[in-house]
Amino acid sequence: MWLPQSLITKCISHELAFCQFQDQLKGQLYAGVDLGKHQDPSVVAVVNRKDEGLQLV
Repeated sequence: MWLPQSLITKCISHELAFCQFQDQLKGQLYAGVDLGKHQDPSVVAVVNRKDEGLQLV
């Protein structure tokens, strides 16, 4: 699935708090992987489904 840049930039917030690796996250967690084989680096994204939508963790 291709995500347009406009959708990605709407998800950016400088008010987000850093989540420590030791923290145990609860909820409906979903992970996605994009293997950047030719040009871009690989990336893993994890989101938590909440009532108001999805939260990038």
